[in-house]
Amino acid sequence: MKKVTKMTKSVTASVVAALALSGLTSCHVTADFGDDDGDSGSSSTAVSTVQKLPYTDTDPVLISAAVGKYDDITAALYDQVFDTTNAGRPTSRKAKTQASEDNVQDAIESVRAGKSTLVLVCSGDLLNYLDKDAASTILDQMKKNVRQRKAPGNTIGKVWEKIAQSLPSDISVTDASNAQCSTETETRNAGSDTPEDEVTLPQNIVPVYLKPTMSTEDRRSLTWVSGNLGSTCDLDKLYKKSESAPADRVAKNYLQSQGLAFSKED
Repeated sequence: MKKVTKMTKSVTASVVAALALSGLTSCHVTADFGDDDGDSGSSSTAVSTVQKLPYTDTDPVLISAAVGKYDDITAALYDQVFDTTNAGRPTSRKAKTQASEDNVQDAIESVRAGKSTLVLVCSGDLLNYLDKDAASTILDQMKKNVRQRKAPGNTIGKVWEKIAQSLPSDISVTDASNAQCSTETETRNAGSDTPEDEVTLPQNIVPVYLKPTMSTEDRRSLTWVSGNLGSTCDLDKLYKKSESAPADRVAKNYLQSQGLAFSKED
């Protein structure tokens, strides 16, 4: 896969515009190019040859996840938020959780083929898939920090920038969650005593979508979920609850506890 080596001013402008439009804040870099389907000067040459899904507001969001043990609860959270009617979305939209994907490659191929319209993946895995050289460069710096007796560091900003530069032209992303795909990754990258061979790229959960399928309010909903999962610990607590209760019920209860209203009550 060919990769984009730099972002142009026009893409930067679209990022700023998307942030201003959403009215939401996040500690992560936003790489949401969904409104810009023209030639921005930085699109990947890896354009999908698959016919894109027709898009109307009545088409359901088809959601798959490839985030390991958190697949079910993560997919449920992003699924249930489409049924809410506040925090940036005045109307609900149908969404459907599909079977989990085995890995990030399967997930990206699924969304580009239109089998899914939204996939949830781990940021480090995504960058390794899109641009191995960029992933290796960031990982080397993290290991260098360890050799200097520092913590590897939270490099999600750098990872995010490289993901944005490497995306194929037919897909886009919204803000990554603060929650990662494993508590172990989060812990290792925060500790100054982490062995060098155990350092890994950050694995913040990333929503990836097929460009024609998400409206502005849809993207706001995705960003809302990402921004309100404060840590991997928060996600892990929800995961443990889902071991004894349906994941969709756990997700809905959580969203309601955070102030979201639903279109209808069960």
